[in-house]
Order: sequence, then C-alpha cells, then structure tokens
Amino acid sequence: DVDSSTCKLVKAPLGDSSTLHAGDWVIAVGCPAGLDFTVTLGIVSCPKRSASEVGASHMKGNYIQTDAALNSGNSGGPLVNDAGQVV
Repeated sequence: DVDSSTCKLVKAPLGDSSTLHAGDWVIAVGCPAGLDFTVTLGIVSCPKRSASEVGASHMKGNYIQTDAALNSGNSGGPLVNDAGQVV
C-alpha cells in the first residue's frame, strides 16, 4: 500500500500518439494475472492501424500495433513512449 501522506505521486504526462513511428520503443505497464508492477518493452509495428484491420470493424478509431507482450491484466494499462509520456 502507498501512504499518500509520505509519497508524492506524479501524474504521467500525456504524449502525442500521432508522432509515433514504426520502430519507436514503447513500454506497456500493468498487472497481469494479479502480479504487481509489470512492464514489457516493445517496438511500434504500425502507429495507426484501423479498427477493421485488427478485426474490430464494429469499433471506431485507430490502434497502435506493438510487439510489447500484452497479457490478460496488463492490456488496458498505459503504453508509454521513450520520453515517459502516455501515448
């Protein structure tokens, strides 16, 4: 547990995902299978994959394709660029 009276937490800065390029490094953060503080490192394969390309044509938007390992529990956590910004 974190004691907020003694620990100064800093908000993660937001980055601009439109500046990502294929080959950029990213870090995925999460808690898969109940494990705390898990991170995986990967590269961006495609920074702007359409919903239909990923088999979700019923959804809107674009997606960042990465080879960072995303497992049950850490999908949905932040994806962070090499400057420490959430993209």
